[in-house]
Amino acid sequence: MASNKNKSGLDDILKIGKKIYKSTNKTSNKASSSKIKREYASKKTTSSSKRYTGESKRKSSSSTSVVSGENLLKDMSVTAVKSATGRTSTKNLAVKVITYAILWIILLVTIPFSTSIEKEINRPSFAFSSTEGEYSVHFVDVGQGDCTIILLPDGKVVMIDTGPASSRNNLSKYLSSMTFTTIDYLILTHPDEDHIGNACMIYDRYEVLHSYVPKVSSNYMESRGLNESNFKVVTSNVWSNTTQSMYNENCEITYNFRDVKIYDETSIYGYSIDFFTPLEDRQSTNNDYSPIILVNLQNTKYLFTGDASTEKEEEFLTEYSPLVSSGYFDVDVLQVGHHGSKYSSSTNFLNAVTAEIAVISCGTGNKYGHPHSEAVTRLTSCGCQVRRTDEEGSIVMTADSSIENKVATQSHFHRNTDFYLEWKYVLIIGGVLLLVLSYILFKKSRKAKQK
Repeated sequence: MASNKNKSGLDDILKIGKKIYKSTNKTSNKASSSKIKREYASKKTTSSSKRYTGESKRKSSSSTSVVSGENLLKDMSVTAVKSATGRTSTKNLAVKVITYAILWIILLVTIPFSTSIEKEINRPSFAFSSTEGEYSVHFVDVGQGDCTIILLPDGKVVMIDTGPASSRNNLSKYLSSMTFTTIDYLILTHPDEDHIGNACMIYDRYEVLHSYVPKVSSNYMESRGLNESNFKVVTSNVWSNTTQSMYNENCEITYNFRDVKIYDETSIYGYSIDFFTPLEDRQSTNNDYSPIILVNLQNTKYLFTGDASTEKEEEFLTEYSPLVSSGYFDVDVLQVGHHGSKYSSSTNFLNAVTAEIAVISCGTGNKYGHPHSEAVTRLTSCGCQVRRTDEEGSIVMTADSSIENKVATQSHFHRNTDFYLEWKYVLIIGGVLLLVLSYILFKKSRKAKQK
């Protein structure tokens, strides 16, 4: 009878142990069950051999079996807890690694945009609307290129160059902040991609009333018999596509040359835009087709030189020597030639125009090294305050009504496309590395568990 009770007690312990072990580690259930059975068989044999030794020995056997069963239960519980703890640690490690990887990727994504968001909040209100009688000049950050938008006092819009195609999204977002739907005067200084890369987009998006372009033909013009005999032919696709869009626009076309003039016909708003170069129809390089343009906005003067070289600057100074001597070209703001190249902005030219503010439009970390230190040194030596789109973002200028003939400036920061592309590659590489690292750590933890 006592033996049956012992057996019943051990059976109960075995059932409880199986339940605990099964709930904590299903994968090792069979091995653990075999171990329990072996332990139980051993105890059962011991109990049977002592069954005939007398009542006192049976009691002793019963007591020993119960104690052994309790110890076995404790051993099983400890083993199960350790196994569960090890498995939980492995899963926790994997979860932590993956979580850290995701958080790190989110952090990397946030960095290039966090500054942008902050700067968008501080956007100047005057930068995006034109009040009648007032003007604003926008040196748009298009990376390594040029694009300037002028909102004239009478509500008309001038755009000088469109920047490279790589800045299309950036330029499009900037333009979306403005309310105009018509560009009255689109000036394309010369047929290089960093100046006309978005021209087709401009023709598609806006109604362009008047285009000012260099005396340069294209493949499209040649195929349609639109070429002039004295025009140089530039065969690039970007220039061909630009001229095709221009002719499809059915706008008025004027070729950049000296004595071309845009002015306030009413004489109420007081502005004028004068072209002074190029002096000859044909130029040896695309850059030298860039016109030197004087923009007079309510007696505040802006000078634009495109990518004109120092040689063309000297030709300009010689040709207009009387006006230079009279101070006619003493300007308030100079858009520095060729993105701050050392081959533009000679000392003679800078002394002649006496600009107070010099704006350099260039891309962050560009491969040309613009602006060159020699050019910056010349600018500062001539007393110019240097402003740079690669450092400040888009720069907006307007008349300061409290100071006669002076300019109020404010920077409008926004995400630079070149900068974004650099960060995109960093994010891709960093994300792949983090995921690979997570996988390696997870596999190692699995192997450690199996051992």
